[in-house]
Amino acid sequence: HKCKCYDGFVGFDCSQNATKISYWNDDFSFSRRLDYISPESWRYISFVYSENEGVSNSNPVKKKIPLDQLAVLIEFDDISQGSDPDLYIRYGQLPSLTKYDYKDATCDSCQKKTQPKVLQNLKQGTYWIGVTASCCIPSSLTVRVTVGNTTSFPAPPPGDDANSKGDKDNSSSHFILTHEELSFMISSVIVVF
Repeated sequence: HKCKCYDGFVGFDCSQNATKISYWNDDFSFSRRLDYISPESWRYISFVYSENEGVSNSNPVKKKIPLDQLAVLIEFDDISQGSDPDLYIRYGQLPSLTKYDYKDATCDSCQKKTQPKVLQNLKQGTYWIGVTASCCIPSSLTVRVTVGNTTSFPAPPPGDDANSKGDKDNSSSHFILTHEELSFMISSVIVVF
C-alpha cells in the first residue's frame, strides 16, 4: 500500500519535504534555501526532463541549446558552518543512502566542499536531488540548479556518470584522510558520559 502524497511531500509515509522546480530565474537557474536539515533527515528537490519542454518547462529553444548539448548543474552554496550536507541524485525515484545514481558525501566540515555536479545526456522523466545532513549537527544550505550547455559547465571527472543504469551501493565506499583531516576530526569529537 502506497500513500498518495500532497504536493510538497514525498516518501513511503509522505513525511519528507519536497520541492518541485516549476520556475526559472532569468539566467535559467533555480535556488532553494534548505534551513535546518536535522541529522539523518532528508530534503528533496525534483525536476522533470522532456524533449518538448526541456528541464521543468525551461524550454531549451529559448536558450537555443540543442537537446544533445543540454546539461544541468547542481551545486551547494552558503553551507552553515561546521555542518556536513551530502548530495544524492537518482533518476525516477527518491535517492537514499544505499540507492542513488550519484552521491557526494564529501566531509564539508573537514575543510572540503561538495563539488558541483553536471548531469548530461538526460533521459525523459523525473530526477530527484536528495540532501541529507551527516552526523551530528543540522545543516542549512542553498541548492542551486542551473540549465545550460554542456560546454558552459565544468566537465565531469573521468568515471563520474550520474546517468548510469542501476543503483550504486555505497557499502564499499572508503575514504583516505590526510593527517590534518584526521587531527581535525579527533579534536572535534565530544564525548558524553
